[in-house]
Amino acid sequence: MFLTRSHHPDWGQCLILTRERPGEGGPTYDAESFPATARKGRMGIRRIGTEIVLLAGDRGAEPTEIKRIAFTGEPIHQIRLYADTGGADLPLEGRFSEIVIRAESIDGAALPPKSAWPWTTYLLLASLGLCGLYVALFLRRRRRNRELYEE
Repeated sequence: MFLTRSHHPDWGQCLILTRERPGEGGPTYDAESFPATARKGRMGIRRIGTEIVLLAGDRGAEPTEIKRIAFTGEPIHQIRLYADTGGADLPLEGRFSEIVIRAESIDGAALPPKSAWPWTTYLLLASLGLCGLYVALFLRRRRRNRELYEE
């Protein structure tokens, strides 16, 4: 299932709900449009039990329900956010912000890295130490040469 904000050649400025339906010869796609006047706005997808609630609101407005769809009660394994020009040879500017994902549990999530420093950190610290030693030796030698010429 996809929810997109689009400027469609036939439907104009709109939100498009696209659903994938499995079939013998491969999946087929059904699309349904909803009018949207603003070029910027908010979209949301919320699962309540075995239903998906689609939400949308124009710029500055709170998202309101636009459609409910029957959905599985099984766990969701992937959520994708992306921006696409739809094949148009135009620059694309987009921003995803205020992303909120809530769940009763999130299993299999990536764990934060261990607190032990990786070897690259030790290498960096050793390199900085050697550079500091080189600078100290260079300045000492320079001071010694200056003293010799001043005498």
